[in-house]
Amino acid sequence: MISNFAITLLASNLATGDPASYLCNYARVTRSSPALHDPHAHSGRVARLRAGSVVYVCDERGVWLNVFFSGQRGPCGPQFKDGLDVMKAKSCRSGWVTEANVEVLSG
Repeated sequence: MISNFAITLLASNLATGDPASYLCNYARVTRSSPALHDPHAHSGRVARLRAGSVVYVCDERGVWLNVFFSGQRGPCGPQFKDGLDVMKAKSCRSGWVTEANVEVLSG
């Protein structure tokens, strides 16, 4: 099965002609959740994401989603409902959350 992430990556690469650039899917946290360093339950916590927070899904491993999100340094790139260009995500924080706590809205 091809993931939403892979479809967005493919579509973005075809549109831009740039294999190094892709869009991370726009999403919202549905239930408060820790963002973890690695995709497993015993990993250290990076941050706590509140329900309703905007995140961008940039990768997945099984039931785990690698999300980018805003932090104390400011917003996570320009916020678009189409997704986040990974090349513009320099100010983002990132971590892993379970897919049960995130609703992907683009891609």
